[in-house]
Amino acid sequence: MPIYLVFSRTGTWLSRSIGFVTKTHYTHVSISLDSSFKTMYSFGRLDPDNPFSGGLTTENIYTGVFQKSPNARCLIYKLEITEKQFLDLEREIKSFFDSDINYRYNFIGLFGVLMDKPIHRDNHYFCSQFITTLLKQSNIWHSPKIPELTSPTDLLNIPNKTLIYEGFINELDFSIETQVALI
Repeated sequence: MPIYLVFSRTGTWLSRSIGFVTKTHYTHVSISLDSSFKTMYSFGRLDPDNPFSGGLTTENIYTGVFQKSPNARCLIYKLEITEKQFLDLEREIKSFFDSDINYRYNFIGLFGVLMDKPIHRDNHYFCSQFITTLLKQSNIWHSPKIPELTSPTDLLNIPNKTLIYEGFINELDFSIETQVALI
C-alpha cells in the first residue's frame, strides 16, 4: 500500500529562514495516505495568514499556504508499505487528531536541530519530528536520529521510495493522481 512524503519550501518567512540557515532545498514535510494530496498531515500553520498559528494540521497541496506560495518547490515520494503498517499509521494519525491535547508547533525545537541538542517539549512538534514519530510508531522507518533532531532532509534518506514529482507547486495539477497510479 502506498503512502506519500511531500517535501516543500514555500515562500513564508519561516521557510525562507530555515532554508537560509540550513542551506537545504526543502524545509517542510507532510505525509499523505493517498495520491490526491488533498489531505496531508503535518505540523505547520493552522491559518495560512498567521505565521504564529502553528500546530497539528491537515494540509491540501492545492490550497492554504501552498496556494499562497505558487512558486514554491515540492518533491513527492511514494513509499510502499504493508497493510499492517498502513493501518498502524492511520491509527497513529487518528490518535493525534482525536486527542483532547492541544498540540502546538515546536518553534524552540528547531533551534535544537540546528545546535544538535534535542529540545523535547510535551505536545509540541515540528513537521519532521511529527513525521518521524509517525513512521517510527508505525514500524515503517526508524531514523538513526531521535525525532527531536530529525530534519526534512534526513527523511530523504528513507530507502525504497520512488520519486513521483519534483517541481513547482503551481505546475502540479490533479492529473498527478493519474500519473501516480501509473508508477
